[in-house]
Amino acid sequence: MPIPNLSTTTVQLFSLKTNLNAPNGRLVKAEVAKPQPEYWQDVIPETKNVLSISATGNYFFARYMVDALSQIKQYNYKGELVREVKLPASVQPEVSTLKIRKPHLFHFSLITPIQLKYTKWT
Repeated sequence: MPIPNLSTTTVQLFSLKTNLNAPNGRLVKAEVAKPQPEYWQDVIPETKNVLSISATGNYFFARYMVDALSQIKQYNYKGELVREVKLPASVQPEVSTLKIRKPHLFHFSLITPIQLKYTKWT
């Protein structure tokens, strides 16, 4: 999401992960002028699995632990599901957020040496 020009933008939004009224976590958006929880809007609602969130390449990546395996879902900034990222079995991926670029880098932590996988998003 492009950084708004603060001198000309009338509505400024930010996203944050919270566990307020959501023990497993949820991603919300709020206006800078109204940051109080009563004005928050869900982007990625709470699920039965604990949420870990990253953002890169104009997408949010929600990581969940499901039956001891990682599951990653890709969302646009409106909170619309783009796809579930298919992973090799028994890996614990991390989404790189060091640079917003394409292709994105996934890091897979394994008992064996680290494997890196580049993925192009369309």
